[in-house]
Amino acid sequence: MKSAANAILTKARAMYGRHITEDQYDALTQRSSVSDVVSYLISDTAYADAFENARHLDIHRQKLESLLDDEAFRRLERLQRYADRKDRDFYNLGIIRREWDIVMHVARAIQYGRTDEMKSIVPPAALVRHSTLDFKKLREVTSFEDLAEVCEKTIYGKPVRETMNAGHDRMPKMEHALQCAFYDHCSDTINRLCRGEVRDDLNTILSTVIELSNITKIYRLKAYFNAPPEAIRPTLMTEHTRMSKTMLESLVNAPDAEAMLMKLANSKYAQFADRHDYVYIEYAAQSISYHLAKRHMRFSSKAPVVYMTYVILQTMEIDNLKHIVEGIRYNQSPETIRRLLIY
Repeated sequence: MKSAANAILTKARAMYGRHITEDQYDALTQRSSVSDVVSYLISDTAYADAFENARHLDIHRQKLESLLDDEAFRRLERLQRYADRKDRDFYNLGIIRREWDIVMHVARAIQYGRTDEMKSIVPPAALVRHSTLDFKKLREVTSFEDLAEVCEKTIYGKPVRETMNAGHDRMPKMEHALQCAFYDHCSDTINRLCRGEVRDDLNTILSTVIELSNITKIYRLKAYFNAPPEAIRPTLMTEHTRMSKTMLESLVNAPDAEAMLMKLANSKYAQFADRHDYVYIEYAAQSISYHLAKRHMRFSSKAPVVYMTYVILQTMEIDNLKHIVEGIRYNQSPETIRRLLIY
């Protein structure tokens, strides 16, 4: 209903209005320890609630990142509460986005004989409340057959079963299949629940995310693994994207990473060709997503669009904070840390 949409629109913009500013990022990069970062987040940003039940002086890096993830999910849940029941599947997408990450984490633990690590999986409470996964059972799996059984009634069951016997290609094939399953679910949900301009805008955002992921993968595989086209193609997502097959094939068939960048220089993704290193390629991809989301946040009057862009912007803010903590941990200079931030 219109009242629900207006509530989501107003709340999302109000929450985004408390995002971390450039001056605050500068101050955070000047901190000397994780404890100092936490103290600043509590006293000078909107993250005080994230540490309400924690003794901040005792928080280590992993605990800090966990608390930030919990806060991100709580914020999305606050928005979801305003949604009409018929639209809940759409507003749930932002919360369950992490599911396939967790399934892949468990799959890698099985692959490399580290199933004891699963005992320590503590997903955010908001994710548990809305997830299609049974996390209690997930922590108890010891084989791919167990994982497939836990995922059986979710969108991840089929991709796990179809790739778990793929031999030495199992991990890349499973990761690709799980990504495709999630984005298929996103597309199906958008097209089922949304109409007109809203659906068009949401599909544009989704296709941009997929296109940028493909570009990053192609570059990384060429630059760091010298992968041939036949090894690259199976890793790409070809559905729900506006990039023509001709353009995609042109990038895949480029003889090396530099030649790929030259092709990009003559496309709408020209900024990828500004520098020749993977850090910047990844930065450029996220930057494009960020600016697209920020534009919709400012100018869209459609609640679903503003919600999806809030998910993107909030995720990037959490990633920025994690980059800062990691940089401080390894004694990187504030200037070095700032180059990794997107805002």
